[in-house]
Amino acid sequence: MLKITFLTLFPEAFESFLTNSIIKRAISKEVVEFKVINIRDFTLDKHHRVDDRPVGGGAGLIMKMQPVVDSLRFASSEKSKKANEVEAKLEEVNTVLKEKQENNAEI
Repeated sequence: MLKITFLTLFPEAFESFLTNSIIKRAISKEVVEFKVINIRDFTLDKHHRVDDRPVGGGAGLIMKMQPVVDSLRFASSEKSKKANEVEAKLEEVNTVLKEKQENNAEI
């Protein structure tokens, strides 16, 4: 299964994309899995601001690094948990296989 994670400031923009047409069929057939992570959920202030003024002044705004980095860490930690679970299962299988080989070698 293909797993895709989107980091966005506008998760509601993905609702129609994920619930229509070919994408919806692929999700229902478990061919692909999408996860949408709202970067604003990782801000530290009560207003969930993700923008800041540019260094040195001037017009415009830039994104704060803190919520972006924290959301990336969250997304990658979820992948790490699943990878660790898979590794543990593989280790169990390898242990069982080694025991069976040893038992067959004794015969």
